[in-house]
Amino acid sequence: MKTHITDNDVFDHYFSFAVKTKPMKAIETIFSHLLPYGKKIFLKKGKNYRLNEEDEGVGVILITDGLVSTINSDSGLFISTLYPPSIIGLCHGYGAFYNVPGTIRSTLHAETDATLYFVPLQLFVNTADRKELWHHVARILAHRIITMVNKERSYIGMDSYSIIKSMIQEVWLYPDIYRLQISLPKFIQKRSGLSRSRIMKILFDLKLGGYINIVNGKLLSVGKLPSSY
Repeated sequence: MKTHITDNDVFDHYFSFAVKTKPMKAIETIFSHLLPYGKKIFLKKGKNYRLNEEDEGVGVILITDGLVSTINSDSGLFISTLYPPSIIGLCHGYGAFYNVPGTIRSTLHAETDATLYFVPLQLFVNTADRKELWHHVARILAHRIITMVNKERSYIGMDSYSIIKSMIQEVWLYPDIYRLQISLPKFIQKRSGLSRSRIMKILFDLKLGGYINIVNGKLLSVGKLPSSY
């Protein structure tokens, strides 16, 4: 994945932007310094991990394998889906380190079997200071903020079909090894709040029209989707 884009790059989907502009060099540098200190956590598919509320305490999480979604623990809303290498907990760590009130609680949900590494907050801060990692942290956070803004902008005023279309396109961008473990109807329902009957009707019609191929809930192929339903 590249870490630099040009004026000629065009992104049809916010997740395409997130993938193609992911600051890999920054992430890989942080991983190289933190992984030796990490406590390995294996999260089975469908299981949750409450960030900063488990036995490990407050810290950051390195995702080295598997597809993991972040959920707002209070509202239950899905925020984003990440695949490795990714680092989670930077904002939570900032809130805990500086005792910022009102920090949003987050839960990690394993969409597939996932391998995580927990690094205690103070150890992370000390390592970042000693190895001068803060520039890399800033790049990761800036990328995440821009991605979230693009995502919110793309969902404004969307009808149910447009939401489903966007989620189909996102899942299609996932690596095959993870995409083929996901039930597309369940994935859409958890994130959209749409009724299962509405989701299934639209997916059935798209399949009938030859726009997508789904077998046992798994997305196998996607063509050019209609602009409206």
